[in-house]
Amino acid sequence: MATLLDAYYRQYGIHGYRPETHAPQHLYWPNGMQKGRLRWRRWMARAAGTDRRTVSLLHYSSHVKLNNEFPALYTKQASTYKPAVVEHLLRTAGIVMPQQTSKYLPVLAHTLAYEFDDEPLNMFKGGSIDSVLKFKRMFMKENGYEPLPGYGAKISSLFAMYLEEYGLLKIDDALPVDMHIQRIFVSTKIITLREAVVNEVLENEIRLFLCDLCARKGWNRVDLAHALWFLGNKGCTTCYRHSDMELSCVLYKHCEGRASSWKYFDKGLWDPNMPSHRKGGSRIFRLEPVSVDSSQQPLFTVD
Repeated sequence: MATLLDAYYRQYGIHGYRPETHAPQHLYWPNGMQKGRLRWRRWMARAAGTDRRTVSLLHYSSHVKLNNEFPALYTKQASTYKPAVVEHLLRTAGIVMPQQTSKYLPVLAHTLAYEFDDEPLNMFKGGSIDSVLKFKRMFMKENGYEPLPGYGAKISSLFAMYLEEYGLLKIDDALPVDMHIQRIFVSTKIITLREAVVNEVLENEIRLFLCDLCARKGWNRVDLAHALWFLGNKGCTTCYRHSDMELSCVLYKHCEGRASSWKYFDKGLWDPNMPSHRKGGSRIFRLEPVSVDSSQQPLFTVD
């Protein structure tokens, strides 16, 4: 992690991707909406809350389109909408998983309006991701339904990180661990899988480990989250296609090839029995000594 952060700060190789120019939350937001302000927070609470198993760039641009055409969907008025109506609107904007999301948004709008005074910052008034999860458990026990659908540890951390980028709060146990970050931990054998494991288990272990590590080392959690996500999204995803990955990725020597994420998307599992993809190549020029029984003319000798 120290090596990765150093490369990120020096903008070395593939680690030169920056949030201000490449992160989806900085590239897409509705026109006329000032980032960090209340309207943006309400919009982002919905956009981040539905960011699961998506192509992030397409996801946030779709929410911009949806807000432009149906802005009321990002207000408490949406709590009165029927799921069938919401589903139709989501489909027109190209939001993934529209049927499931159509059931989430009205409930989320109701909870934000009546439990948090329509201020998404109040979701984190307990001061931690664990407090959000505790609120959800207690509410569901008392009321019989999920008050913040879609907001597990990962999405709560993601939204908290977006807010922290604008100095609105600081949640010490917030670090969004998505598929890309989990895959890095499996591919580099930081975590060794002995059997198939549900992704939520891996997600929680990695999140708590990284947050504790950042606290002990004095590292910036948001920077580390960006460094990991850009490596996974821009590097690992197409690593096997590139012949210069050893030069571009500072974790290359620690990696055993991109772990298969097929079962992650299909069943939410990481399976150690799935074969890894081959690693990208190397353009580093090396001189190797010629063996004593080789017919090749040696260029140098090794004492």
